[in-house]
Order: sequence, then structure tokens, then C-alpha cells
Amino acid sequence: MRICSLLPAATEMVYLLGIEDDLVGVTHECDYPEAARSKPSVTATAVRQEGVDGRAIDRQVGGLLHEHRSIYQLDLELIQRLQPDLILTQEICDVCAVSREQVEEAAQQLYGTANVISLDPAILDDVIADIARLGEIAGREEEGRRQATLLSRRVDAVRQSLPHGRQRPRVAFLEWLQPPLVAGHWIPQMVALAGGYDVFATGGQPSRRIEWEELRTADPELIFVAPCGFDLARAAGEYERTALPEWWGELKAVRDGRLFVIDGNAYTSRPGPRLVDGLEILATVIRGAGLTSTRYGRDYARL
Repeated sequence: MRICSLLPAATEMVYLLGIEDDLVGVTHECDYPEAARSKPSVTATAVRQEGVDGRAIDRQVGGLLHEHRSIYQLDLELIQRLQPDLILTQEICDVCAVSREQVEEAAQQLYGTANVISLDPAILDDVIADIARLGEIAGREEEGRRQATLLSRRVDAVRQSLPHGRQRPRVAFLEWLQPPLVAGHWIPQMVALAGGYDVFATGGQPSRRIEWEELRTADPELIFVAPCGFDLARAAGEYERTALPEWWGELKAVRDGRLFVIDGNAYTSRPGPRLVDGLEILATVIRGAGLTSTRYGRDYARL
């Protein structure tokens, strides 16, 4: 089988299943595991990301969508040469990756024989199910089930370790800062599993924009900052560059030192295997052990 992954999370699944030798093409954003960087990249982006802040990125994306232009370009000639028979894509978000519609049009234009599979999880359970599903499609059914089971056991371990009767802290999870967006899809479920209560919960639904005053009214006890696609250093830098409201320091989470930044690119944005690592990070912080974990300073930090 010849696989072309147009979704970083799907690329991670391919490596988890041990079928990376079948992977003939990836996207320019497929950076994990490190070996994925050496695969031919079949995409590019029309959005300038280096050296600009979140507001500039948001403006570029908004302009492209307003003009009904795609954020991503496919290298059709390279895809033609690679001749994949399985293309992995998504329909969750036109901003996050190449859309299924764009991929299907390209596949038919080139040779029309590739099987286009869309991975569209709404919650964490769906992500784990997609790993088993991909294993079945790619002829690694047993390994797919095994890996899905291992991840499910880690999720269960987090759920079962939640102290009985413990009051859940009110949590806000910011997936973008300029403008502020609160996370949807799998994040509210992860917050709940970790022991928190997401004050803006829209589980299984897309992330949504809020006004800063909504955050002030909610006054969460714990705030996570994890801009979509940003690693830890860039996320921390984005926070420092953001013009926050003058009352920011009055928020309970800020006063109490419970404002944390996470490597969202690795652990919360991508619907792949490392979401379970993200769940474990959330549980560590929500349950009060955030400053003593070996992950502290590497995968997340206090702001």
C-alpha cells in the first residue's frame, strides 16, 4: 500500500501502527515523529506564519476564506509521481489541514483511483477509534486494535485516579489569543476526564470565538493557553505579545498562579495519539501537581 497523509495526526497514527514504510507523502506540517520530516511534502500554505503574531495569522486566514481561496496548496505533480492508493485527510476544519473536497477533486483530476479516507473525530474516544479504523484499512487490524486498547487503558487510568468527591475547578482553555477562541471538539471531554469543569464547554463542536468580557464573567480558577499549531516557546511568546485587558490580573486563575501554557501543537490541537499525553498533562495540572511533574518546562509551563 502507498499512503499519502494530508493530516499531521494521521501521520502520527501511521508511525504508531508501524507502517511508515508505506508512507510516500506527507504535509509540510508533519513534524512528528522526527522521521516524518524526511518524507516528501505534497503541500504548502498561503499563510505566512514565521515572524508574525496570532492576529496577523488570523487576518490572513480570514482574508483567504472571505475570497473563497484555499489556505493550502497541493503539489499535484508530486502526488501524481507518488501514486498513492490511500490518501488520509479530514473535514473537521478548513484552517487546520487540506479539506477532503480539495483532496477528492485532486485525486480524480490525477488518476481517480486513490481511496480517500477522512478522519473526523469529535471527541477523544473518536480519535482512539480512528487508530483502530486506520489499522483495519491499512491491513494492520490487530496492531490497530492493540494500540487503541493501550491508549484507552491510559485514558481509563486517568479517569479512575480522579479522587472521589473532589470539587472540579472551573477551567478555561484558550486555543487562540488574538482574537480569543475557546477550544471545542475533544478538549472539553479531556478537561472533564482530567477532573476539571470547562466553563465554555462545547464538547464535540468547533472552537468558538469569545469576547474577553465573557472570560471575566466566568472568572475561571485555572486557565490553559494553547494556541493551535504553536509549540511551547511560541505559545508563551504569543501570550507575552497579546494586549490583554487591564483587568486580567484580577482573574482568580491569574491571582492564584494557575495560568499555564501548553505545547498545543503536540498535545491538544492534533487529533492523534498524543492527545492522551495531553490528557495526562491536564490531569497533572488540574489536580495540583503541575509544578513537580517531569514534563514541566518541557511540555507545559506556568505563565
